Amino acid sequence: ALSGMMQLYGEMGDDESAYKVSRKIVGSHPISSKMLPELIRVALSRKRYEDVMSLYSHSQNAGLDAEALSQLSAGLVIAGLGYLKSGEKFFAIDAFKKAEMACRGSPKVLKRILLALAREGLSEESRYFLARAGEDLQNSPELKTAELEFLNKKAKPMDALNGALALLRSGIRAQVVFEIAILRSSQLGRPEWQIEELMADAAKAFPALGDYFKKLPGTRAPEDVEGEGSGQE
Repeated sequence: ALSGMMQLYGEMGDDESAYKVSRKIVGSHPISSKMLPELIRVALSRKRYEDVMSLYSHSQNAGLDAEALSQLSAGLVIAGLGYLKSGEKFFAIDAFKKAEMACRGSPKVLKRILLALAREGLSEESRYFLARAGEDLQNSPELKTAELEFLNKKAKPMDALNGALALLRSGIRAQVVFEIAILRSSQLGRPEWQIEELMADAAKAFPALGDYFKKLPGTRAPEDVEGEGSGQE
């Protein structure tokens, strides 16, 4: 009956009432695979990440099926991201560890966790998860790009530029890598021809974004430079 009430409140968009009912369920009834997804959804809708964590504890001997465990893992990752956003690193790592255990080391979940940690520059905390990841994931272009994004936010402009150029040379040609390389090149006053080469390479890799790369802040398209020269003559 409580499960039906929770679902009904959820369908009505009354997440507050659904949440109150969910607390009664968790406090006095075993958790089933069928009701777990709604319990997770309601807790996340209220940003009650600690409740998602408690669902992990309650699920240990619940005999949940693979789909329910997958959804629990996803909910714990979202909780971890929420904790990271609010600066609660300890709880974030705990949530991520529980997510990794719930999914039994799923590469997809590990990848999501590692990308989140890389973007926050939490290299020490990443070691626990890297040790559980395969070599392909450890050296994935997405992870290297996420590490560059943190470098671009926190390190010196020259370090960010060198990091971006190194990734491009290694064949990692993501949009954000080109953006960082072009913007930092312009900021640091690199020769115009080098910036033009970067814009041309970026346009070749992403044909639909050619104009976008030319108009990045601080950059000038080759035709603009030529136009200025013609005007001076």
